[in-house]
Amino acid sequence: MGNTRQNNDRMLHYQLPRPHYLDYPHSAIAFWRQVRIKDNRIDINYNLIYAKTMPSEFATYLKKTQISGQVIRSLLCFLTSQGIDVASIKETFQVEDGKLNQSDSRFNGGLYNQLLYEGADRTGDNLLGFHFGAEAEPDRWGLLGYIMTFCSHLSEALTWQKKYQSLVGTIGETSINVADGRVTLSWMTPVKPSRHMAEEVPTGWVRFARWITQTNLGPLEVHFRHSKPVHAMQIDAFFGVPVTYNSNFTGLVFPSDYLNLPLKQPDEDMLSLLGVRIKQVYSNLSPETRFLEQFNFALIKMMPHGAPTIENIAKELGLGVRTLQRRLKDHDTCFSDELDLARKNLALSYFDRETINLSELSFQLGFSEQSSFQRAFKRWTGVTPGKFSTDSQH
Repeated sequence: MGNTRQNNDRMLHYQLPRPHYLDYPHSAIAFWRQVRIKDNRIDINYNLIYAKTMPSEFATYLKKTQISGQVIRSLLCFLTSQGIDVASIKETFQVEDGKLNQSDSRFNGGLYNQLLYEGADRTGDNLLGFHFGAEAEPDRWGLLGYIMTFCSHLSEALTWQKKYQSLVGTIGETSINVADGRVTLSWMTPVKPSRHMAEEVPTGWVRFARWITQTNLGPLEVHFRHSKPVHAMQIDAFFGVPVTYNSNFTGLVFPSDYLNLPLKQPDEDMLSLLGVRIKQVYSNLSPETRFLEQFNFALIKMMPHGAPTIENIAKELGLGVRTLQRRLKDHDTCFSDELDLARKNLALSYFDRETINLSELSFQLGFSEQSSFQRAFKRWTGVTPGKFSTDSQH
């Protein structure tokens, strides 16, 4: 803690460096914020960071992700509306106004998560991620948000969102599955996400959908992978249905009829104009950001045709095998790890359905035999697919 000296006449303040949430793998950490020495008495003020709300695996994963500056600006504006001095937050986390105000700025995904938890700490709001999501409007997602606003139907808006979601961020990937008159909209991350971030995403989806359809539509089901938080009844009230916690995915289930809902201000001319612009912006996105997105899309595309090989994926991407291996290594990963992770994510996303055909699922994931899939699933989750399905229904 450094050298200290007692002084009976004045108070000494020791401001210690504030640690980053990403640096601590423990379940809970206390860090000293200020040491005060006066009249032979030492006062230590500290805060607790509950890192269990942001698993260490997720913290490590966030280092590889990006979030748009527009989302960061939106969060800081929200915190300002809550009476928080965001100038001190920007100073603490070294967020420069010059970069923040650039239309195409991008930040590390870890910063976004840090700001959510810092905001929760300063406001005392245990549901800050949820409350931030409940205020979502088109400008939060920048150009993509406005394009979705000018679509004719909800299905068209979701198509644009799916194609250009990486412009908003690369922390999670949206998956859309339509079956049996139900649509499952999942937000998939390789590891369990932090609570504030997870609660913001589906909440923002519903808020935005209500805004662009001018309805008070509600989902059939809402799922979160984390445990039930304090004051969770606010979340139930917002969605209009009891929320399922400790689920196997983060997302929503809603009637497929919603896809045909007309939007409140369709505009073909604006959609065409902004469509040209978003393609230009997307083409200017970091090649490495687009590479990871294209790589994962190629994996998913090829799985139903058998286990993807690095040779097939390299050909699909127009790369040599060695080049593909090198670029994956640059991202601290390899082909086998990414294939295993993609299979795990897709497998878990299928378990939101009421009935699961394991043979079909094995085929969709590129396994030659159902037994191979079952062994892999037990390695991923610690239980068999059957037990996992049974547990998730309770």
